[in-house]
Amino acid sequence: MNERELAEAMRKLAAENAAVPVPPEIEVRVMAAFEGRVPRRGVPWWMPMASVAMAASLAVAFWVTRRPATAVPQAEAPFVAIPYVAGPAPYERTEVRRMDIPLAALIAAGVEVRAANVGGSVRADVLVGQDGRPLAIRLVQGSS
Repeated sequence: MNERELAEAMRKLAAENAAVPVPPEIEVRVMAAFEGRVPRRGVPWWMPMASVAMAASLAVAFWVTRRPATAVPQAEAPFVAIPYVAGPAPYERTEVRRMDIPLAALIAAGVEVRAANVGGSVRADVLVGQDGRPLAIRLVQGSS
């Protein structure tokens, strides 16, 4: 028997019994049993656990993004922001890449360079954003 046949049989049964009165005591017992088994609408059982998990996630995210910056050793020079470049967003990943940079590129970027031969290059650490754009530069000691 498929669903359509079952639905038709239930309609016929309901039509046949529509004229038969239901004794009040049976109706009261059926309704009492029904009300006792139907779950009440309220807070789902998982909602308190989800709230605690959400609060814990927010606390961890806040702690990770607000942790104090590590101290820069005295021997290392600080990074110098490249002029006219927006800094990284607080959530943006960055990485440091060591590379040889032509002096002409530094001059074009607006970094003040004092060198007799602008055709040379200099070794530097470059702070690069997750989109690949350079954000800041730090010259490496001992490079010429």
